[in-house]
Amino acid sequence: SASSWTTVTASTNSKALTGLVAGSTYNYQIQTVCSASASSAYSTASTFNTASASCAGPTGLTASAITTTTATLGWTAVTGAASYNVQYKLSSASSWTTVTASTNSKALTGLVAGSTYNYQIQTVCSSSSSSSYSTAASFTTTAAACAVSTGLAAGSITSTTATLSWTAVSGAASYNVQYKLSSASSWTTVTSSTNSKALTGLVASSVLLHLVQHIQQHLPSQLQLLHVGQTLMSPIIAYR
Repeated sequence: SASSWTTVTASTNSKALTGLVAGSTYNYQIQTVCSASASSAYSTASTFNTASASCAGPTGLTASAITTTTATLGWTAVTGAASYNVQYKLSSASSWTTVTASTNSKALTGLVAGSTYNYQIQTVCSSSSSSSYSTAASFTTTAAACAVSTGLAAGSITSTTATLSWTAVSGAASYNVQYKLSSASSWTTVTSSTNSKALTGLVASSVLLHLVQHIQQHLPSQLQLLHVGQTLMSPIIAYR
């Protein structure tokens, strides 16, 4: 594509050229010099192509600015890179999501809280030259805050049984349920995998307090009073 020629001399019928541009087409032509005053015309020009430079893969993979649903991936910039392909997936998934990056970082959004992701990067040097994907790295998003249980209620009350219920909490793995006679100082703790719990072996015509606590939440939720063996009119809510 150049308009001017670079001229070098050779004492034999070959010449090694250096400092050429990778993946480029060069023209060349040869002139015979017989003496200081006698030279031939230049030959008809011929061409050759230099090999494409290998497209190096990214290294130094990092993940930063991690929140419940976002993360920023980074890696060492590769000389000659035109762009990068970024693949990521939940560690339990079989297929990758592929996005592109024009620089050596990529912000990911819409991730799942409290989850481990794998990611890998590929360098794109041209439409016909790309590296292999890097060795996969991983990061874990921040777990979502564990909400306090609400909507406590007691039903199906008999002389010795009652069923406690509450509003289901998104992301809950299980619940801790505590209950006691209102006159007692210590609590009985049971677990529930759903947002209800049947209690048995209660004392007839007794007032009990109960609370529901999400298993990951350190602060207890609402306390509720109920009468066993009597009709529960309107719940009396207290806070611990």
